[in-house]
Amino acid sequence: MTDFTTTGRTPARLPDPRRYAPAGGHPLADLAADSSPEAERELNAAVERLLAAHADAEVRGALSLASSREAHGRLWDVLCAASEGQGGRDEAVVARTFALPLVIVSGARQSATVGGALADVATLAEVLRRAGALGASRNLGFSNALCSLETLQRLPPSTVRDWSAPDAPGSSPRDVAPEPIAIRAGEEVHLRFLLGAAVTPAAAPPVHETAAHIGAWGLQFARALGAQIAVPGIELLALPRPPAGVLKAAYTGRRAQLEVALNLFMSNTIKRVRAAAGEPVVVVSVHEAGDRGGELRVSMSAPFDEAVLEGFRWPLHPIEEPNEIARMIGQFAADCRLTDVRIVDSIQPEGGAALFLRADAAPPHSGRH
Repeated sequence: MTDFTTTGRTPARLPDPRRYAPAGGHPLADLAADSSPEAERELNAAVERLLAAHADAEVRGALSLASSREAHGRLWDVLCAASEGQGGRDEAVVARTFALPLVIVSGARQSATVGGALADVATLAEVLRRAGALGASRNLGFSNALCSLETLQRLPPSTVRDWSAPDAPGSSPRDVAPEPIAIRAGEEVHLRFLLGAAVTPAAAPPVHETAAHIGAWGLQFARALGAQIAVPGIELLALPRPPAGVLKAAYTGRRAQLEVALNLFMSNTIKRVRAAAGEPVVVVSVHEAGDRGGELRVSMSAPFDEAVLEGFRWPLHPIEEPNEIARMIGQFAADCRLTDVRIVDSIQPEGGAALFLRADAAPPHSGRH
């Protein structure tokens, strides 16, 4: 794997380009900044109370005021767990709502549309059942709607929690509208989700745990899904990811889409640059972006051809660690037998002169393993 270094033998690390709020901005954010068991218990109880009162804006406001990546992560984990609901903790059997991310790669010579509604979701549920991925769950059902990341992100966490409560008057997953996929000419990576629910004994693991091993069912599921979304003249590859609670699935699906898109970018660009100008150099940098946000950028250039410069932008989620993503990039480069991967160890301004950085923006690495 590539060893990212700047000078000498000191490993280079990416700084965090995101700007977090100062401490004291919100009581929940302050609790999340405290890693003690006492603070964790208080945080869990507070979030449970707020979701029971449908005070979603309060919780989301606290997330926006987290004082660090770690604090944001703690509050996010608590919110995800609370949204999965305990509405049935005194019941023998509970309803568990989940979402299954679908990364869909398209290859087309002209524009087209993939329908947003599936004709036969029962077949998809049967794939999971036959693979033993349902555990003790029974009566699993999927919504027939393919919904977008934006739709999941707009869902109030308290509504998601109500879906798992047996006596809640809230909406059902089937109320989510289908969202077709617009296909453009070329190669693209799309993201959709299937919402589902399963009746499970309260003491038994939920579907997003029993179906976590995607190797047992992923290929058959992809084939069954691919047959339903097929469009004449368009190449479509469906890549299901393991189901998760609705909020967590939104994050893991987004991450999976970015990983697939990044791998496609790197593999295609490496081939093009090698054919035209020899071995490319990869530069990884972080940049300020938007309202206190940040993004990681991957740039590819050719040392002996200034006309060659291509790049990929990865918007950083508040809980993502830039160096973990950089290590993944280094591993993929190594798999492609690419040895020159460089880190820019300073934060680039949002309105900087260069959108993507050439090889001379970072010194060459001094070692690899």
